[in-house]
Amino acid sequence: REPEIADIPKTHEAARTMLGRTFLIRLMRGDVELKGCMENDVAAAQSDLRYLSTEQLLLIRVPTLYFQTEAGSHTARTSFLETVDKHLFS
Repeated sequence: REPEIADIPKTHEAARTMLGRTFLIRLMRGDVELKGCMENDVAAAQSDLRYLSTEQLLLIRVPTLYFQTEAGSHTARTSFLETVDKHLFS
């Protein structure tokens, strides 16, 4: 069986230390939408973005291309997307 792009192997060293591993997998698989997620979940997973491949980052970013908000209640989501962009474009 070919591994899915959204899979993060449990044996991978980083996967053992990732706080937001389950959240990121659900987000990449489309089980949840970023705009509907709890701010705490989004904030906890932000530091784990550095372990994702370009393909995995794109799985997160493409569905949120038009997600734009200045609302204070969405600061974690906005910061999360800025971090995704940083890893994609730097």
